[in-house]
Amino acid sequence: MVEARPCPACGHVNTVAAEACASCGEPLPGADVHPGETFRDPDDLSFPEPAPKADERPGRGKDAKRAVAVDLERTRTARGRLEAARGGVATGTMAALDAVASARGDGTTTSDDAEAQELRELAERIAERRAASRALARQLQAPGDRPAHYAGFVIRLVAVAIDVVILVAFTVPLTIAALYGIKVGLVASGADVDLVQTEETWSRLIAVAWLAMAVIYFTALHSRTGQTIGKATVGIAVRRARDLAGIGVFRSLVRVVGYALSSAGFFLGFLTIILGPRKRGWHDYLAGTCVVHLAPEEA
Repeated sequence: MVEARPCPACGHVNTVAAEACASCGEPLPGADVHPGETFRDPDDLSFPEPAPKADERPGRGKDAKRAVAVDLERTRTARGRLEAARGGVATGTMAALDAVASARGDGTTTSDDAEAQELRELAERIAERRAASRALARQLQAPGDRPAHYAGFVIRLVAVAIDVVILVAFTVPLTIAALYGIKVGLVASGADVDLVQTEETWSRLIAVAWLAMAVIYFTALHSRTGQTIGKATVGIAVRRARDLAGIGVFRSLVRVVGYALSSAGFFLGFLTIILGPRKRGWHDYLAGTCVVHLAPEEA
């Protein structure tokens, strides 16, 4: 029968040549027993007392082993939370890592604490870079990459009506003041003032002044922001048809001249705004432009 050595601490049966228990590491006594025996007197029917636990045996570093057990439990908790944090860095990452950092309450520092701190710093850098990337993408995004919402005939007509009212409000008083100034100058010089007193003369001067003001008004504002006061009021703007970028002075001037082309033939050039897929008039085709609704952040 093969001899073996029992461990008095945990009851594990070891080989006869073993000097320490393979299970708990306790030194083995020299007595030999056979496998299957209970390692007590067979005639003793009393229930054997259980071996004390590792952290309850005197002289075996009870406090240190208890601390190790607590530390192992906290390590398992920290690892679980770290794995959960790795799955979602963008949403709730900072809170998860804060929970990992607070998993230890004894003020000790371990490799898991260092790993949690590294992950926290990494999450902060990732969040900052993602926010910066989104902001930079919004700033550098090519206008042509954004879906265009083209402005229709009605809203453009409302914008033009607002602009016409503004032009009339400025042009008529300025023209009348200029005519009176001319009249005063003619009287002072002794010239005939009848030339500027006829209704036809007044009408022509007002029309010329209004056209000049309109050319300056539309050219300057369209080339600067793509919006007149009327267009800004309704949230639309003139853009280059090719890539929805802004238009310059030359293209803006060509577009204003194109108004005359669109007005020909009972305003047929404006009616194509209703029919075309991109809602462009003849003046838009001439200048290579279109009119779009602005996004909320652009308005």
